[in-house]
Amino acid sequence: MIYDGITTTSERIPIITKGGGNEFEFVRVSHSDYFHRGYKYIIALKPCTECIDDMTVYQPITYVGDFQGEAFSKQRSELLKRSRTGSMRAYKDCRENENSILYISLGNINVDFEGNLVNGSMDVKVKTNDNSKPLISLSMEMKYDNEVFGENAIANQVILPTLNESIQSSSIAQYYSIESQDIQLDQAQVKLEKDASQGLGEFLIINTVLQPTMQLHFSIPLEVFLNFSTQIDDLIDIISLDASFFCDGRVISFDEIVFEDYPIGINYEGSGGGGITYSFENLAYNSSTNALSIDLFASSPQPTILDAGRLLINYNSNTFLPFQQSNDLLDYAAGADFFSYLNPFSNDITDVDAGTLQFDFESPSNASIDDLVTITSEGTYLFTFTLTFNDCDQSPDLSFNETEMQDLSFYFEEQTFPIPIVYETVIANDSENTIACGDCSEPIIITEWDPTQIVAGDNQILTIKGNNFGLFERGANPGMDGDGSSVLFYNGDFSPSSNPNEPPTQPEYIAAGKADFEFNNVLKWTDTEIKVKVPSSNYDGGSKGPYRWIIRRRI
Repeated sequence: MIYDGITTTSERIPIITKGGGNEFEFVRVSHSDYFHRGYKYIIALKPCTECIDDMTVYQPITYVGDFQGEAFSKQRSELLKRSRTGSMRAYKDCRENENSILYISLGNINVDFEGNLVNGSMDVKVKTNDNSKPLISLSMEMKYDNEVFGENAIANQVILPTLNESIQSSSIAQYYSIESQDIQLDQAQVKLEKDASQGLGEFLIINTVLQPTMQLHFSIPLEVFLNFSTQIDDLIDIISLDASFFCDGRVISFDEIVFEDYPIGINYEGSGGGGITYSFENLAYNSSTNALSIDLFASSPQPTILDAGRLLINYNSNTFLPFQQSNDLLDYAAGADFFSYLNPFSNDITDVDAGTLQFDFESPSNASIDDLVTITSEGTYLFTFTLTFNDCDQSPDLSFNETEMQDLSFYFEEQTFPIPIVYETVIANDSENTIACGDCSEPIIITEWDPTQIVAGDNQILTIKGNNFGLFERGANPGMDGDGSSVLFYNGDFSPSSNPNEPPTQPEYIAAGKADFEFNNVLKWTDTEIKVKVPSSNYDGGSKGPYRWIIRRRI
């Protein structure tokens, strides 16, 4: 039953009423938006007859999401003492969406070395399409590489399925069991199931974020590990799946089960490569095509040889036209530093939804380690993608889905090549929100510049700070009377023509070109800061003149 408690004040709080369930029943508790700000949760409850005199209340025993259990415990006594009333709510099906879908995938392989043996484990991860479902059973049939694991790997205890270690260490473990058996020489069945003999008790709750359920442990000789196929994600293939969940007092099978084939790599103690960082650079607006081009860069604090990655990039589907890839609106080109690496090999772009793109890239299986590109702290230009606008007067809202990108970028090490190693962290917190077609009536504001004296044509850098510089646009005619974004420098050789009917022999101002704003392939032009190499005072090198300059936004 679902109750909505109301205090005597304007606040609304969750109320757990007296009666209505029993100690074996899973209870879902509704709550108001006010309370939701501090505590997002789905909980299983147990009765408490000692918490409040002459009253039975229910205490949470399973938390999901970012529920702040400690904070809730501190405030529970105060909340329960407040005046409250309860009102019955109409029945609501526990399936928020029309179809209940379970997504399942295999995680990266964690290994440790023990003499001539390699002990490893692989997580079986699941998520669902709506919040949140108490899992009853999960069964899968899998085919494994018998050149790595041998035949009858379950009976020979080469592969040992268990609960995930995080579940094993919790009170939930006693309510679930795992059974496994060989069904062919290179095939096995593994089943995770709620143990009916223990009563309903606590549940393993799954939601819309991937989480581990089972682990497949294995032990193999070191020489077998070193000869792993480069297609490491083919070590285990899922053949069939079945799963069910608890819903309104009954067991229901999922309407659909989808196996998601994520890239897989190796983790071991001391690996990780220091992590990898992805960033957006060089945003440029093209008014003739009404499109925005974005360069994608990768960097690592220590040199690493990049193997593969999966990037999830979000954009505003009102600002840009939705489903850019499916509607053939997206342009893509490998970067100059990365061209020889990506161009002949695997790169795949798909629409995850109307406003999310998935970029997959992977090195060729026949490449030598010397053929691949090393990522450094200076950053490597991976590729450029171009999005077509629907309304360029709105924010692009470009960002990465950093959470979903974890454990999905890989590199090589010389001693274990060609086995892919997992980057320990993926940092992808960059975002871009500058409006491409902003209101050009807003004046440019310059707050400071440095240095105050400079030598032209000597690659010296002028830094300008302020506001309303806009997005960079490369114009077809970058000169004094041209178009596009630039900083224009006074030409020391300029002199007005003595004949008013004739133009001067030299322009009064010289515009810096796009290359003058690039440093290690990164364009240093944002809405608030510009860095530019000061060009020569005239086309031929010329003589030094007064140090004057003008910022020109795209026109």
